[in-house]
Parts: sequence; C-alpha cells; structure tokens
Amino acid sequence: IIILFAILAYSCSGSKSTIIETAKLEEAYFEVKFSPDRIEKSLNNGLVIEIQPIDAKQMDEITFKSSGFDGNYDQNESYLEYQSILDAKKMDPNEKIYYDRKSKVISYLKSKVSSKEMPQIVGDILSYKLLHKEEGVTGTEREIGKGYSSFFNPYKINRNYLSVFKIQIQNTSDKIQKFRIEDLIINSGFEQLYPFNIEYFQNVYNGASERMKGIYRLNLPNEMAVPTNETVIKYFSIPSINPSTENLSVKVLNTENSTKFDYKVSSADNSQSTILQKFTFELRKEKANAINRYYFVLVTENNEKHMLQHNSIYLAEDLKNSKFSLYGIASSSANFLLIMKENFRLSDFESNTILLDYIAKKRY
Repeated sequence: IIILFAILAYSCSGSKSTIIETAKLEEAYFEVKFSPDRIEKSLNNGLVIEIQPIDAKQMDEITFKSSGFDGNYDQNESYLEYQSILDAKKMDPNEKIYYDRKSKVISYLKSKVSSKEMPQIVGDILSYKLLHKEEGVTGTEREIGKGYSSFFNPYKINRNYLSVFKIQIQNTSDKIQKFRIEDLIINSGFEQLYPFNIEYFQNVYNGASERMKGIYRLNLPNEMAVPTNETVIKYFSIPSINPSTENLSVKVLNTENSTKFDYKVSSADNSQSTILQKFTFELRKEKANAINRYYFVLVTENNEKHMLQHNSIYLAEDLKNSKFSLYGIASSSANFLLIMKENFRLSDFESNTILLDYIAKKRY
C-alpha cells in the first residue's frame, strides 16, 4: 500500500523573454508492506475468502485499462455517450450545432484510427476529451513518466491514495451466497475502520464521472450475490493507514462468528522532491486568438498516455531528452485542425513553448 501526499509550489525564472514556469512537487511517500502479502480462509457458509493489501498505485493501471478505452472504438463509452446525446433529440439549436461539430471531429478521428494513422486508444481518449473538455491532467498530480496516470483511479482523492485491498470470494457451496461490505471490519492499531461504501464515492464524485464508473466496475458493492462454483474479485478501501502501525487485521463477520486475517505491517519513508517545468504546445501558423480550444493526448517513451487538461503540462527536467508523441485537435470558430507529432524530444526546441504544425484542417 502506498500513502502519498503532494504539495506544490510554483515559481518563474529566466529573462523576460524566456520565462520558465516551474512547480516543486513534494511527495510524502510511504511504502507500506504486509506480511504475509495475502491470506486465504474458509468461512462456515462455503465461501473461501482471500484478502490482499495492495499498492494503491497498481490501481492507476487497473482503472485505466478498465475505463472503457479497451481498443474497441465502436463500443467506446465516449462514442456511445455522444450517440445517446444525438438520439435524445432534445437539444436547442445551439446545442445541436455544438454536438454536430463534435460529431464531425469524432468521425474524423475514427477514420484516422481505421487507416492506422493514429493509435486506436489515442483516438478513444481524444473522443472522450472532446466530450469532457475540462477533464485531464496538468502533470502536477503525479510526476509524468513514473507509471500510468492516476486520472481514472477513484482510490486517489485530493492527491492522496486510500489504502486499498483486493478481495477474492469463491463460493464452494451448493447455493447462492451473499456477501456484504458491512461484514468487513479493519483494525489498524487502536483504530477500527470500515470500508467506504458506494454512497461515499457517489458523494465524492457527484454520481457521474469516469472514476465513478470505475467504482461500479471494481469496488465491492454494498451487497453481492455469489453463485455456486463462482469466483469474484473486487476491491475495497479505507482511509490511509498510519504508517507507524505494526499490526493490521481484517475481520469478516458471518452468521454467528467472525474470521480474522492478521498482518504484520512495516513501512519505509520514500519521500521525494521534484522540480517540474511547464511546457506549452501551440500551433505555429495560427494566430493565438484564432484557436478556441486544444485537446491533447501526450504519449511518453514508456507508452504512458496522458489526456492533458489544457495545452500545457508540467514535466521533470530529466525528461527533456526522452521521446514523446503528441496527438491533438485544435478548434477554431470555423475549422478543426489535426495535430500529430511523433518521437520528438523537448530538448529539440529552443523554449518551453513548443510550436507545432498541423497536418490537416477541416471545416465543421
């Protein structure tokens, strides 16, 4: 389990003509280890339970891969969401113009994916971004280049990871068995904790977001029916445990007694401080005020894919010589422009404002 707290401090340096914006990312980073790493026990109702405390950062990759960007464009949730909006036919004229334009861009992206000019997952993420323009990362949430983006991870709230457990439930009985999240009690030192239920996350994420969809897919529901001879894997979470805790137990309540899973806990302080530089991507041949909005996906050398919130990103200075690929759409009042620049280094450019050329311009 990872416990991470991030603190940011912003500054500028350089001459007036070459101002470089920086941010200092300080992470209070505790790596918590459990012994044994997993425990399996049988309940008296025929359920076999295995509980494994996991590194919360693993959920970055798991939730990204379960987010709907699964390589099947026609079933991509963003595309289906767009279709459902059009099918509703309850839009005023301005809304119709707005979504008609989105339609043309999404269809164009689909053609680029079909012709293999653009990676499929990039087309999917750009389509999602078009419909959720305020979402995305700035690079200050977690250092880019250190693993999957935490953007889709519902177990990271306000820059802090929750403590997460993986639970595997196998029904070896001859009847359907029910399992409730309220049957779990966690004791950490002298604290008694209870897993966050679905309602907690609905309040945090206001019911509708990609993170909330991750909760519906992955989180242990309030009550679950497990058919006979079936095995189900889910996750549950609690507030970040105190890294000084030496013992942790998970109790599973059932019928007349409880089953206890006992772990020894150790932790290591891996706190670190990183200076990030701000890099901005703009079109070279378009007037700045001609572009209404940029939509970008940045792909790192190790194939991380990051949907940018706007057209800037904070990156560690040691990444300037790494290779990146950038895919995006620039929107103006009458046109949209396709941007694709692959296998470039930030050090190839004289300033932190990266001037790009578009490869296609299309009218709405």
